[in-house]
Amino acid sequence: MSRIPLNDVPLSLSISINGIDKTSTIDQSAVFQQFRSTLRRTGGGIGNIMTAAEAAVVFDGIVNDTGIITHAPAPNGLPGGYPVCVDECGVKVVLPEKMTLQDAIDINEAGLVLDGIGHIDEDGTVVFAEREMSIVSEILGYDC
Repeated sequence: MSRIPLNDVPLSLSISINGIDKTSTIDQSAVFQQFRSTLRRTGGGIGNIMTAAEAAVVFDGIVNDTGIITHAPAPNGLPGGYPVCVDECGVKVVLPEKMTLQDAIDINEAGLVLDGIGHIDEDGTVVFAEREMSIVSEILGYDC
C-alpha cells in the first residue's frame, strides 16, 4: 500500500521548553522534511513494545500523580492523539496557547486518511476509506 504524503494533510508543530514557547526558533520545514523522509511508524513486535511503553507512562502518571505532560491516543474519546497532562484524576488535553481543541480535532480528523480511515461516526463506528476497503475486499474477499 502506498503512503499518502504528509503534505496532503494539515500538521501543527509547537515546541515548549520549560513552559516557554520556542516554536519560532525551530526550522519547522526541516522538522517536517524529516517526518516525510525518514520517520515512520514502527509495526510488529517493536511497535507493540513502544505502544506498551507509552501506555506505561500514562499509567504511572495516574497511579503516582506525576502531572507528566506526554502524548496519548484518544483522550476522553477524541479522535487521534493529543498532548496531555496525566495525574491522579486521569488525562487532560493540554494544547499550545494558540490552538483550540476544535483546531486539534480538525487536524486529527484530516489525518485519519493516513490510517486508511474515512471518518469516525458519532457512535464510534470507524468507516474505512474506500481505497483501503477495496483492497481488503479484493485481496481478502471481505466486505463490510
